[in-house]
Amino acid sequence: DAVGKLHLFLSASIYRSWYANFNAVRVVPSSALTGVEYGKAVAYHPGVRLIKLAGDSKVYAVQTGRTLRWIQTEAFARHFYGDLWHRRVDTVSQTHFDSYTLGSVIDEVTDYNPGGEIAAQLTPGDEL
Repeated sequence: DAVGKLHLFLSASIYRSWYANFNAVRVVPSSALTGVEYGKAVAYHPGVRLIKLAGDSKVYAVQTGRTLRWIQTEAFARHFYGDLWHRRVDTVSQTHFDSYTLGSVIDEVTDYNPGGEIAAQLTPGDEL
C-alpha cells in the first residue's frame, strides 16, 4: 500500500471480487518481501459478492467500510442480484467473518444499492 504494508487476499474468491484475471499480477522475489510489514487482509469488493458464515443460513451483502448487512429475504437478494443470486454467495470462516462489522438489516429494497457500492470502491486499498 502507500505506506509499504503488504495486504493479503485470503482466498481466490476475494481476489476475483476485485479482478477478472491475473494479468496485472507482478512476480517479485521473496527477498523483496523481507521485512515488509503485514497490514489488514483485503476484504471482498463491496456490492460484488455475498457472504455467509458456515452453519448459518443468513446471507450478507458486503458494504463499504467492511460492513455486512443481512439480506432479510430471498426476494431482496433476487431484486439486487437476479435469479442466480445464490451463485454469488461465498461461505467464509468465523475469523474472516469477524473482520467485518455488522450493519443494519436490509429489510427494504431501498436499503441497499449494489451498483453504488461497486462504484464507491476503486481499489482494494480503499477498504484498508
